[in-house]
Amino acid sequence: MNYKAAIEAILFTMGESVELGRIADAIQLNEKETKKLLDELIKEYRRSSNIGMNIIELDGAYQMCTKPQMYEYLIRIAKQPKKRVLTDVLLETLSIIAYKQPVTRGEIERIRGVKSDHAIAKLMGVSQGTVSNMIKEFEFQTKIRNLQKDLDDARAIIEKQNLLPQNEDYFC
Repeated sequence: MNYKAAIEAILFTMGESVELGRIADAIQLNEKETKKLLDELIKEYRRSSNIGMNIIELDGAYQMCTKPQMYEYLIRIAKQPKKRVLTDVLLETLSIIAYKQPVTRGEIERIRGVKSDHAIAKLMGVSQGTVSNMIKEFEFQTKIRNLQKDLDDARAIIEKQNLLPQNEDYFC
């Protein structure tokens, strides 16, 4: 059994400090043997310039952390914008909101035909609550304009063919 690899996996996966006893229990060694392995790992990590991580001891617990020399890379990656992915449900809900605004939750649910609490809450949480922020957040300005044109075309076709009862406002 490669105990050092097991210790690395435990510390990496836990993401927080782990007490010596818990590590020893997990790898099924006594605390003295486990401490010896941890001390060896700490030395190996500190000596190597090819590893961006350290293992540190904090009050009898151990934690894997980043070497200070790596901070600039972490800052660069943290500053990069995160790409948000919308599920079909969120995209459908956002499209209704963008097209029909202002719109109530009830209207959204009537158009979709299902409860929309979760989708609306998810969109509100991501965008700090305004339709404008939602659209900006998901970079939909162009997509929404194209969608609106498609919906306007659909409305014209439906109205031309007299498929909607008069004075009823449906999906288009």
